[in-house]
Amino acid sequence: IRVYELLMRFNSTGERIIYLDDFKSALGISDKYSDFRDLSKRVLKPSVNELNQKSNLIIEYETIKKGRSVTALSFEFIKKKQIKMDV
Repeated sequence: IRVYELLMRFNSTGERIIYLDDFKSALGISDKYSDFRDLSKRVLKPSVNELNQKSNLIIEYETIKKGRSVTALSFEFIKKKQIKMDV
């Protein structure tokens, strides 16, 4: 839910770039997941998959690297079109 809140702050632009340290502190996991691989496997991928299934957003993300290490995340998202149902 916190990832959804972070993205909805930039609803008008449809994209957000956030540094990895800021992302972890916003989620309250600053002291955990020192490896990006663990963060990606246990936090980032499951939350994006769940939001794509259950929310009104289609979310894609990319990593921004400096050298070999990941320094930031770039999110792009659009709202899903709602289907009208016949009553």
